[in-house]
Amino acid sequence: MRYFDGGMLIDGDGVDPDITPQTFEEFTAQQEEIAAQDLPYTTFLKEQVATAEENLADAEQALKDAKGKGVTAVLEAKAAVTQAKKDLEVAQVSVEVGEDVSGMSKTDINRLKIEIQERDKAEERAGIVEPAFPGAPADQVINKYDITQRPEGKIENGFILYYQWVGSGSAGSWQAKRAPLTKENMEKYGSFVFGGTTQANYGASSEGANSLARQPMLSKDQYGNIIGYNLDGTEFTYSGFRDATGSTGSTGSTGSTGSTGSTGSTGSTGSTGSTGSTGGVGSTGGVTDPATLQLIKSLQDQIAKLTAGNQQSAADKAAADAAAKKEKAESAIAVLTDRFSRYGLASLVPKIKELAIGGASENTITLQLQETEEYRQRFRANQDRIKKGLSVLDPGDYLALEDDYRQILRAYGLKQFDNDDYVTQFISNDISTTELSNRVVTAVQRVQNADPAVLTTLRGFYGISDNDLVAYVLDPNQQFQKIERQVAAAEIGSAARLQGINAGVAVSEQLAAQGITKAQAQKGYATIADILPTAEKLSDIYGSTLDEYRLGEAEQEVFNTLASAQRKRQKLAEREIASFSGSSGTGRGSLGSAMGGQF
Repeated sequence: MRYFDGGMLIDGDGVDPDITPQTFEEFTAQQEEIAAQDLPYTTFLKEQVATAEENLADAEQALKDAKGKGVTAVLEAKAAVTQAKKDLEVAQVSVEVGEDVSGMSKTDINRLKIEIQERDKAEERAGIVEPAFPGAPADQVINKYDITQRPEGKIENGFILYYQWVGSGSAGSWQAKRAPLTKENMEKYGSFVFGGTTQANYGASSEGANSLARQPMLSKDQYGNIIGYNLDGTEFTYSGFRDATGSTGSTGSTGSTGSTGSTGSTGSTGSTGSTGSTGGVGSTGGVTDPATLQLIKSLQDQIAKLTAGNQQSAADKAAADAAAKKEKAESAIAVLTDRFSRYGLASLVPKIKELAIGGASENTITLQLQETEEYRQRFRANQDRIKKGLSVLDPGDYLALEDDYRQILRAYGLKQFDNDDYVTQFISNDISTTELSNRVVTAVQRVQNADPAVLTTLRGFYGISDNDLVAYVLDPNQQFQKIERQVAAAEIGSAARLQGINAGVAVSEQLAAQGITKAQAQKGYATIADILPTAEKLSDIYGSTLDEYRLGEAEQEVFNTLASAQRKRQKLAEREIASFSGSSGTGRGSLGSAMGGQF
């Protein structure tokens, strides 16, 4: 007897006495019970799905609320919805496969999704019931598309009738086959007569479909004659097995029919025995006995029938293989034509058809198409991303990113930048939609629509031509933080120039780095313009004995509230007051309190 211990099949003689043996049925029942339990990890994964669904609902509501709040708010909300959908998809796939796939790449997750879809498709088809064979009675039906259960065959009328799985796991089916009942065929096809659970699983692969989980073993007697099959310690026999091997040939007496009838000495092997069939050549030996002639004719008819059966079996297999190949090709053509047309690569449809008709699988075709120049050119930013050490975007994410970029550019009327070259540069440099939105806002509101004085200062500071100002801000090869700092510096520099003060690039960039805004710069330099002339005049007078107060000190006091700079100004004022006993026009009412309440 054979047993299952921990999933391993062992012979009864080798059972460890400390281990409770299990039959196959007991082992299978135990595994089904375990699978039905809602294990803690499975519960955790299901909770992840529930959380992801709630997050998606919140993100979708936030997107509705963002409408009317500006393009940036809408794009950020849209990005949150996209991410929430991806998180939900990952959580759902994790539940399907029974493990957390959040650390997997997009390609691997897509592969798992395809496997799950193929598995679901195979499970759905498994419930379809059809006649066991063309013209079969209504009560003779099989689950023709259930790859996990092979239908039962039979042996009758000198033929082995069995079922063989043809095609992929999710698109194939059980095809009825037959083979003449000979010793060779019994060894080759006899085990296929047995139905039952196969080694295959629901999915795209058909591996294991034509092998049972419990594989029958051929049984022979001491003379090497086939007597049946042994399945888990139980022996099965069929009438006709012995006849098929020639072990019970019964009528050797027919060999006495004349000098040319010598082949009849081997015995006729019973009603369907194959080895006696060569006796038919004695038909030209002048045999006149009616019984012998009838036997010869019967053997000749059997030969013709066996030949026709073999030919029909070969034809059936060829037809089934051709139908499966055609179905597979048509499915691949339909799926890939739709997919690559959405990519804007309809020019590859002839190549798709050529490869599919040639027998290539959908995955193989996809891989070959990715090597074409058309595909590389369409997704050319990925080549740059690889060189920069960035991850390759799958076509779906690539197209979605393109759409988001174009929406941002069109929303602000920057149609001149809504082209493949700019969009490709954004993807190549891994520019997020949030960053592009910020660049666009800066380009339009702070450059394109800016005060001419700001534009003049920007050109003067950094040598940028009139036509390239917006392009400079949008250039993905320029760091956005640098661009923001330069624009802010130009705004500060122009505020100083408005008061007749030349702040310079270094000071303007320093103030920009400190976070000084355009409005603060305008107010600050207005204050400096009010106090600096008098302070510089007094510095010229008392500079030999007191610290001077120039533009640098004024900027330090106004923008940094530097106490030392303030003391310099106050000392100059005090010296002026002391020198003229308060009669000077630069007394406490002017320089000494000029900044009161102004900044």
